[in-house]
Amino acid sequence: MTLSRHASACVVLAAMATGLACSPHSAHAQTPFPSRTVTIVLPYNAGGGTDAAARSIAKGLTQIWGQSVVVENVAGADGLIGTQKAARARPDGYTVLMSVPNLLLFKHSKNDGLFDATAALSPVSLVAKYPVVLIASKASGIRTVADMVAKCKGPDGRCSWGSGEQFSWLAGVSAFGAMGVDAVNVPYRGTAPVVNDVLGGHLTLGVGALASPLPHHKSGGLRVVAALGDARSDSIPDVPTLKNAGIHGVAVGDGWYGLFAPKGMPVELLAAWQ
Repeated sequence: MTLSRHASACVVLAAMATGLACSPHSAHAQTPFPSRTVTIVLPYNAGGGTDAAARSIAKGLTQIWGQSVVVENVAGADGLIGTQKAARARPDGYTVLMSVPNLLLFKHSKNDGLFDATAALSPVSLVAKYPVVLIASKASGIRTVADMVAKCKGPDGRCSWGSGEQFSWLAGVSAFGAMGVDAVNVPYRGTAPVVNDVLGGHLTLGVGALASPLPHHKSGGLRVVAALGDARSDSIPDVPTLKNAGIHGVAVGDGWYGLFAPKGMPVELLAAWQ
């Protein structure tokens, strides 16, 4: 989904939320929600696709609700720090979390399974889905999947690739494994710094959500080589999937942006965000 569609989705979400909050059946009919600033906690750095989606929603809700909705970036530990902060917030509707599929992996990959996000948070709303893509630096000369495989298997040795969180890392491992490419992963704190280092030629390749590299693909600063899901993206219909390029067995679907609330939020407040 393109950023313009994120903006449209945010307006629809805001309109729905306002209608529910003003319903005469709401427990908050006499004190409309919200009556003060609302915070969307984002567990990643500013500048990435998740950040852009969160800020689109915050802008639309601010316009419709007439109350400030702000985005608080709380990066660290692959999203765990911000997620825990949101989970510990009062379940009063004024703090929600914007997250991605990485949320589902904490129990299996962080803190020895002591934090289970699915037990600490309640799902509120699906905001949008996004394609996970493979990008290449302009300096690499890579424009196709075949180019990439040839370069990374060539006499220059292994390629480097960046990932901004655990879900992108898993997607990359699956993709490079299916292609038979031995590439070195470099972990980053978010997609935006991955894109910056691909643009600067410090990384050969990167894996992550489409939103962040899309403007640079269109301007020629880098190349989106392939989508890792089952379908091409409407934003770049000329870019094939790995399956289109003859690579099979990649277990990667689309990613998603979703809103989550601290466990225990009353039903009427959950409805105000849906």
